[in-house]
Amino acid sequence: MKKPTWVQKENLNPIPEAKSNGVSETLEKYDIYPVAYCMWKKKLLIDGKEGLLQSQAQDEKRRL
Repeated sequence: MKKPTWVQKENLNPIPEAKSNGVSETLEKYDIYPVAYCMWKKKLLIDGKEGLLQSQAQDEKRRL
């Protein structure tokens, strides 16, 4: 099964949800790799929402 491609604002939803519902349950619900979640969370803590969105935009440009 192919993992979904997350873009910009979509990855902000699982982070707060994981705090309330638990990380394992949330990752399973959204079909997210734990490493991706940890990277998003770290980026959000260090650079904030704008840093996370900017990072994702740069990743998208590299894929094209």
